[in-house]
Amino acid sequence: RVGGGDLRSLLIVLVMGISAYITLGGPLSGLRIWTFGASEDAIDTQSFAHLFADMTGYSIAGSGISIGVFILALTLSNRTMRLSFSHVFWGAIAGGAIVSGWAGTQWVASTGFEAIPIVSHTFSAPIGETVLYAMTSSGNTISFGTGSVLGVVLGALIGSLLKGQFRWESCDDPRELRRQILGAALMGIGAVVA
Repeated sequence: RVGGGDLRSLLIVLVMGISAYITLGGPLSGLRIWTFGASEDAIDTQSFAHLFADMTGYSIAGSGISIGVFILALTLSNRTMRLSFSHVFWGAIAGGAIVSGWAGTQWVASTGFEAIPIVSHTFSAPIGETVLYAMTSSGNTISFGTGSVLGVVLGALIGSLLKGQFRWESCDDPRELRRQILGAALMGIGAVVA
């Protein structure tokens, strides 16, 4: 909705990103560290595939594929979802974008000259990164997360303009705005802490 001209969504996204970044490395980072303190016996990996493989004895790849097939079957068990071509199509596009993020950053990490993390699309911390990049771009390099956020917003803007659906919207009620700001701050904190 940010790309469609909704200023409420813009404010929510900015507050969420800033509060996530504050929780990652700012004044609220103590909350994150206190909630999830580092332990001596911490495991190296934290994915569901690794957890499932440890619990069942399957291979990690087999566990990941099994989890993916289960989620796909669960999604397609809904009749409304199965019969809606646009839902299935755009779901496949979103899934492909996530996988291409991992594949692309893995390829750059293995063939590039610099070490980069293998990541895919996530939006809480990258929104904060994007705000920071907007303020300090001369002393910072663009990251995958920043590019993702900018790409999604620009794609939504282009889509809303092409469909003729772009229109400026704002908050009508100060109480509604207050609730939205508080909710956005809690979403940013929760996205990092959870």
